Amino acid sequence: VYKFWDEAFDNMENKSKIYVHVRSTNIGIFVNRYEYSEKEIKYVYHNSSEYTVENIIEALDKNIPVYFVGNSEALRLVFKTEQIGKTYYWDRYNETLKLFKVIEPIVNIEISYSSDK
Repeated sequence: VYKFWDEAFDNMENKSKIYVHVRSTNIGIFVNRYEYSEKEIKYVYHNSSEYTVENIIEALDKNIPVYFVGNSEALRLVFKTEQIGKTYYWDRYNETLKLFKVIEPIVNIEISYSSDK
């Protein structure tokens, strides 16, 4: 698990944000704080009020690189993403760990038509 987080932070850009929703979040916190603090990566936990789609879009609008680990099924419905690095499996919690970079929001267009006839 440590190898996953080390590679993840090594692959992330300076001054980016990472949104995290996995059981190994404490290991990610440690690696970010004590081994990659010079990169100034903002770590957002899943139970934080900052963990919202709106905040991710706002960061992208400000050209802040955004990444996430966990909750990938939900977030990949809203954002175009790219997996960065290797996939790791943590058998202790039956958890698959993948780092994704958010490329852009997925745009959904709804067209409605009404006629007076």
